[in-house]
Amino acid sequence: PAPAPAPRRVTGSTTDRAAYYTYQTALSTYVYGIGLPLGLGVESGRTLVATPLIVAPIAFGVHVASTSRLDFTEAHVKASYYAPTFATYSATALSLAFSPDAGDGYRLGSLLGAAAYPAGLWYGWQLGDTYRNNPERLDHKMLFAAGYGFIGFVTPVLYFERPSRHSQEILRLGLGQSVGMAAAGHLISDYYQPAAASTGVPLGLLTHAALGGLGGLAVAAYSDASASPRPWIGAAVIGGTLGFTEGVWFFHGSRDSQERSQVAALGATARGLTAKLE
Repeated sequence: PAPAPAPRRVTGSTTDRAAYYTYQTALSTYVYGIGLPLGLGVESGRTLVATPLIVAPIAFGVHVASTSRLDFTEAHVKASYYAPTFATYSATALSLAFSPDAGDGYRLGSLLGAAAYPAGLWYGWQLGDTYRNNPERLDHKMLFAAGYGFIGFVTPVLYFERPSRHSQEILRLGLGQSVGMAAAGHLISDYYQPAAASTGVPLGLLTHAALGGLGGLAVAAYSDASASPRPWIGAAVIGGTLGFTEGVWFFHGSRDSQERSQVAALGATARGLTAKLE
């Protein structure tokens, strides 16, 4: 009879596995040991203290047992940090954004997080398989999601003439926008694929973002915006974000060198100054 094939050896270092177990144990302890009891309305102090102490070792054992045959490449480790964290945050943020009462919103988000966390963990492993040979693409996804999400979180301050009177509305809008913008950044990052030899794309993206910001200021000027700096800043931020997004599409597969991007930036600056003089 033919000899039995040797069992497949999983890839990944012991350090990566240890880091994964540590992070996932902490996150799952928060989701199931802290968030879930609060979402279920548990009020006993002893129960709230004892639950995470019980959940933590169980979660550690589950993670160890469920990943014994899985690969721990660089892409898998990065994705396993990124996806479940974003899923857990989204569940809480969206619940707070659409709930008039913050307490009810957090409790609902905690319950949703109990389902969002394993879904995010599963999606993280799918991302790891997809980008197994190209883990730097996951860095782009995380940076784009964080950057767009931050813009979505802070811009509601610009929507109100007196933000101090609308703190609750600003927080709710910021949380909801941060999730939507982060998801948009996650998808937009797929178009950020400059050629390997391209060194001028970052400068090109900054140039497009600057032109977009100037375009936003021009719209504010033509619209006779008030003397308050708030609409002008908002127009610049929105225009810059749109310009950056357009630049990501424009430089898809680009082979622009640093010198070419510098010439383009100088040309755009010269054109902007000429338009200003006109």
